[in-house]
Amino acid sequence: MSKQKKSTARRGGLARSYPYYLAGQPVAANTDLEVLDKYTGKRATRVAFADAATVRKAIVAAHKARPAMAAFPPDARRDVLEHCVKRFGERAERYDREAGFPFENYDDMREAGLLKLCVPREHGGLGADLFTYALVSATLGRYCGTTALTFNMHACSALWPGPLADALDMTAEQRAEHERHRAIHFRRMVQEGAVYAQPFSEPSAAAAGRAPYGTTATKVDGGWVINGRKIFA
Repeated sequence: MSKQKKSTARRGGLARSYPYYLAGQPVAANTDLEVLDKYTGKRATRVAFADAATVRKAIVAAHKARPAMAAFPPDARRDVLEHCVKRFGERAERYDREAGFPFENYDDMREAGLLKLCVPREHGGLGADLFTYALVSATLGRYCGTTALTFNMHACSALWPGPLADALDMTAEQRAEHERHRAIHFRRMVQEGAVYAQPFSEPSAAAAGRAPYGTTATKVDGGWVINGRKIFA
């Protein structure tokens, strides 16, 4: 087995190391940073560390990306966000006080097309990259933190199987299978306005696929009974 293959071999669902991304491309410059498993405290994987020179390259790349960003007029970007965030600010205090989910805000984002923000263009989405998503999320957070935080889970559900997965080393068979699966979820986001989340709230190894989920949902008259222990939701 070559050294390169050893660096990407799977262990417990994770690769031995991960690159950083520069201008949308993976760079396996080193494996300097350790990532610890929050449940065991043991090392889960390693990631590459970007030095000062790399940060400068990233700034140059961001500058070069300006023409593509300019193709979407600033007033159009502003109008899409303002359509939503003005309402978000009016509702934020109520959501915090009631500890409620911002359903109305998601209705507004669905109407504005923001739920397909990070879905690739070839699947009918807006094709936003991680940087663009971060700008949108920061704007949402200025008006309603609850919406920005929950929208992060939804957007990641498009970014991970989209541009981030595209940079992974897969066989042709694996990539074809991945394409079939992600097409289903992208279609739901684009055509049905589906909202996605991430199963990271179980206080076990369930999120990593190492243990079954402990939370259950039981159908009862008038709704559902949810039983489980959550560390964050």
